[in-house]
Amino acid sequence: MHSGPAPVDDAGVTVEFVLTAAAAPTRTLEALLEASYRLSRTTTTAQAADVVAEAARKLRYADGVHLYLSEQLGGSVWTNANQSPGSADRGTLSFDYATQAPDLAACLAAREELFVPDGLSADAPRQAVRRRFGMASLLYVPLLDIGVLVLWWHRPRAEPPPFAGDWRAFLDHGAQALRRRLETTNLRDLSVTDPLTGLTNRRTLVQQLQKLPTGGCVLLLDLDHFKRVNDTLGHRHGDRTLQAFARLLLRHCPTASCVARYGGEEFAVVFPVDGRNAGAMAVEELRHTWAREGLTFSAGLATHREGASPEETLEAADRAMYEAKRAGRDRLVHAADIAWTRDREHEPAVQVLAAHGEGPGLTLDELDEALENDSVVVHYQPVLDTRSGCVVSVEALARLRHPRTGELLQPADFLPLAERTGRVRLVDRQVATQAVHAAAQWRQGTFPALTVAVNVSVDHLDDDALVPTLLTHCRTQGLPPSALVVEVTETLRSVTGRGHELAVSQLRDAGVGVSLDDFGTGFSALSYLLRFPVSGIKIDTTFTAALGTVAGRRLVHGMVDLALSMGLQVVAEGVETPDQLAWLTERRCPLVQGYLLSRPVPADQLAQAVLQAQELARRLARDRADDPAPSAMLPLRAGLPSPSQTTSSTT
Repeated sequence: MHSGPAPVDDAGVTVEFVLTAAAAPTRTLEALLEASYRLSRTTTTAQAADVVAEAARKLRYADGVHLYLSEQLGGSVWTNANQSPGSADRGTLSFDYATQAPDLAACLAAREELFVPDGLSADAPRQAVRRRFGMASLLYVPLLDIGVLVLWWHRPRAEPPPFAGDWRAFLDHGAQALRRRLETTNLRDLSVTDPLTGLTNRRTLVQQLQKLPTGGCVLLLDLDHFKRVNDTLGHRHGDRTLQAFARLLLRHCPTASCVARYGGEEFAVVFPVDGRNAGAMAVEELRHTWAREGLTFSAGLATHREGASPEETLEAADRAMYEAKRAGRDRLVHAADIAWTRDREHEPAVQVLAAHGEGPGLTLDELDEALENDSVVVHYQPVLDTRSGCVVSVEALARLRHPRTGELLQPADFLPLAERTGRVRLVDRQVATQAVHAAAQWRQGTFPALTVAVNVSVDHLDDDALVPTLLTHCRTQGLPPSALVVEVTETLRSVTGRGHELAVSQLRDAGVGVSLDDFGTGFSALSYLLRFPVSGIKIDTTFTAALGTVAGRRLVHGMVDLALSMGLQVVAEGVETPDQLAWLTERRCPLVQGYLLSRPVPADQLAQAVLQAQELARRLARDRADDPAPSAMLPLRAGLPSPSQTTSSTT
């Protein structure tokens, strides 16, 4: 046996090709070792794909090669041909592999090489592609479960050229290198970008603000009446609206150092130089363009003052934006032009919540009156186990009865005001009290194994009475602590205090589950998994809504795999379509919830909602079994299926 040197790649994996000396000519051995070394030096998917494609072509004396990756793993095709040795052209191809690329599908399904001596026959699939590249003969080579190499020759061949060496070892190593680069890219994307719009995410925005010089500005923008878009035209149309606005921001803010999706329908732009003028000009240009779509937005602008923290500047921009909403929407307000106090206990009653919803405004006095009268109403949304098809948990969600009109307000109509003024703890307590009582009743009767999840704000973790109060509720109602899950919501402020860590540890020690809500959207989601002994994560609805995009699927796939590898429970919220449910089920996401299964319902309607959700899940499972064709979400832009063998995985 002859063994080449063993380079070590950046993932710490030793690479070694072992060849039979008698069957491995010097040229082949040198080519393999060169490819091994180059792979060990790659840091991106593109670099690794270039190396694999070029080496495969040279080693098999092919005139060209296509390397296809499934859409789930990037949706790209790398082309390397003799006309441009040492280079690769990459792009995307859109077609349904089942009907338009059966050759690729067959290769991946069989996991075996497939040689086609007559690639240009009249009945050959994808004639346009084959004729364009002159593919007289083709060799299909599967790369584990992530893609396919297609090598071709311009002249017909009875069989492919022989390979004097361990061809399979080379391919397996190349596929493993590609997988590692893809996983690295997934985590990198998750940490810096918003999957729906492709803009910087909120976590990275906060990091960028640390570099904001004095005189720079922060511009916050909120789409007016966006809830109406979702309610009347659907969430898919709403997603396209957000994407369109993101593109406009990038076009009209060329001097910005950061353009980010701040959350929901809110966006943020950072101008490091001449911020006030640049922000005002950008808003004016945006207003004219956006008005043509029949939509408006409200904006707040704040200048970074000397000695101010980034959070203070961001808060000033946020207050200015709310003032723009209060004053009638469709306008820009500069923070310096309004007077406001930092005393949150005396916040003016005119700060209404119409900015976050189309419900009635709620003043601070009205919120206090509602809380004093125990006017918090709890609705429950079922959580389905995708493995059993049974509802195993519910999330307790707050509503508020308006003290004047009697209308039942949605969270967006009162929670932002409660959070800004420190009243959110009172909301949390009323929800927890009702939820623990209801869960105890259900477990004694209709649902003996049901668990309940309650939301607790990050600020509430600092309350020394939180853990004793929750455990006392459980004890007096007869609810086992293991039947309770506390969902900690992520906010702009990171969870860093020792009180936070102590509260999480105390809850876990008592048997209470602790889950990170809105995972991936907060200040430092990944670091939370390292610092706190949480038991699970809840993938934010933003990512579920983005499953119609390549980036969205890659990120959700990465989050599910990451959580499962750490032994954490995973819930995907915001499931609204059968395709989303099918994709999440196939990717081993254990728990899901969303409007597809059930909207949040009062306690007395939960039994019916559970039965309907389980029946819907069973019916959709039967439909998938009767029609094994992939869902509309799974076509491969590069021509390959997202393999069913892949072990991946609201409000």
